[in-house]
Amino acid sequence: MPLLANHEVDYTNFFINLRNDSIHNEDLLADSRFQQWLDAWKLVQDRNDDQVNGLNMMDKNNPVIIPRNHLVEEALSHATKGDMSTFNKLLNEVRTPYDRKLTSQKVPVGFDQKYQTFCGT
Repeated sequence: MPLLANHEVDYTNFFINLRNDSIHNEDLLADSRFQQWLDAWKLVQDRNDDQVNGLNMMDKNNPVIIPRNHLVEEALSHATKGDMSTFNKLLNEVRTPYDRKLTSQKVPVGFDQKYQTFCGT
């Protein structure tokens, strides 16, 4: 969806928030094109007799948690100091990425713009 890319929206969190009707991105919400799309999407959801199946499909295809770079870095940093608790917590969460009891992940502001990975890492 070009609107999401234009507003640099985190896709994983967007779909969780869309599913939960809790979108908080002020810039995105202020965009009239997005508001039109969101209104149409809600209208389809309201008309859909099989809405529960549609929401179930979202739950099965949109993970709540992914192994984000800053979380992996934090887990590795602690692990190299002998503390495996952060690693184990992240590992347990990514084993069940569609568990709706998990909370959406925050990405530190600017982290993705400055973070660099290399082939084979």
